[in-house]
Amino acid sequence: MATVLLSTSLQRYGGGAASLEGSGDTILDILRDATSPHAVLYSKVFGTGAQISPAVFVHIDGELVTRDELNKDPAAESPVIRLSLFVGGG
Repeated sequence: MATVLLSTSLQRYGGGAASLEGSGDTILDILRDATSPHAVLYSKVFGTGAQISPAVFVHIDGELVTRDELNKDPAAESPVIRLSLFVGGG
């Protein structure tokens, strides 16, 4: 089981939780499993498609994960995955 940490900007969409748990064979599967019980969070993370929204950044153990790496095995038995949302400013 993996821990998915939510940035402050995503916590309100996950019922106020700072973290969720998910399982799966790939990073993408884990994120789908963890976010699927929260429809609004799921739509923020995945948008209308099956892939992660370009506005979402994924880190595993502090390292930024590229889009190509999302379909890979997370390597660690119980990885800590952090989701953060790009917030534009100006």
